[in-house]
Amino acid sequence: MKVAVVAGAFHRARQGVYGSESQAAVLARGFERAGHAVTFIAAAGSDPVGRFLPVPCMYGSIYPNEETKGYDWYKGELREMDFIVDWSGTHRVAEEMYFWERDRFKGVLVWSHQGNIFTSPRPPAINYFHGTVVSEAQKEHAFAHWIFNTTPPRRERVHVLPYGIDTETYHPAANPTRDYFLYLSRPVKDKGIFEFLELARDFPNERFVMAFDMAAPDHVEQGTEAIRQAKADHPNVEYVPLKGSVETKVRLYQNAKALVTPLAKSYLEGFGLVFAEAMACGTPCITATHGGQVDVIGDLGGLCETHEQYVEAIRSVAEGLPFDPAEKVRERIVRKFGIERWVAAYLKLYAKIRREQDTPEWTPLPDWMFA
Repeated sequence: MKVAVVAGAFHRARQGVYGSESQAAVLARGFERAGHAVTFIAAAGSDPVGRFLPVPCMYGSIYPNEETKGYDWYKGELREMDFIVDWSGTHRVAEEMYFWERDRFKGVLVWSHQGNIFTSPRPPAINYFHGTVVSEAQKEHAFAHWIFNTTPPRRERVHVLPYGIDTETYHPAANPTRDYFLYLSRPVKDKGIFEFLELARDFPNERFVMAFDMAAPDHVEQGTEAIRQAKADHPNVEYVPLKGSVETKVRLYQNAKALVTPLAKSYLEGFGLVFAEAMACGTPCITATHGGQVDVIGDLGGLCETHEQYVEAIRSVAEGLPFDPAEKVRERIVRKFGIERWVAAYLKLYAKIRREQDTPEWTPLPDWMFA
């Protein structure tokens, strides 16, 4: 089968880079390993997968018109695909296929949303195609905050397909040191970078490590401030720049006592890649009680609402857990979030949509369009 995976152009789709772009590359490799002919459309400088077609990288900014121009170059090729998974940042591929290629495109297209509010693809394209999200929490939040003055997508056309994790790359160390608590995420308030520093203050005899890159203007502003505060007021906190290195990420995960990410109450994590990556490396997680990461962690980590609860969770790990959680936390990720399972879920969705399209009564448009 000819499969196109379209990554966003906001960042390069490379291992070690933040967020959904890197996962688009993981999905494309999964399709390729499953024997499909893969076309991968992503920002220039991405890790090439299958037949790689680059578009200009936006470097963290949103330029919908420029993104449209990039995908327009490959419109004719997309028309010939059996299956398109559109992860483009503003779902310009879905919109282009809906408005300009619908009569000529005979394949199956699925839009995949990584954010927590459905802003794209815009109606009616969002009502025409099936879509995917990465957690039940993300799905519920998106429907609760539907922003368009139209009927939202049919719930049965929005499918929860959690990310797949490369458990070969993310694996436990043979002899981990387990000598620090780790923050590894975007350096912004919503992700809990400043609360992490406050927690470090409560444990002056414990080592705390914050690791991140600064890939966008808000990362630079808040990350620089976090580094300044650590140097000035937190002698037990050190900063490790990731520099896009997967090896550095894996090493940090492997040797941490726990990953600590005190998410803001106003912020909802769609999935929580860092939690799955850390657990694949055998490291437990301490984080908030709300968001998609709750489904990733299950009952194998510390879920907290208040500063006091975070303190207690860290203290319980610092004083020594009654058992080594490494094997159990990794087993959960391998069992529930493997790449093969993720690819199989997309192929199952493809088959479902194809069966729908082959029935005479099938109409892709919602009833309100015919009222």
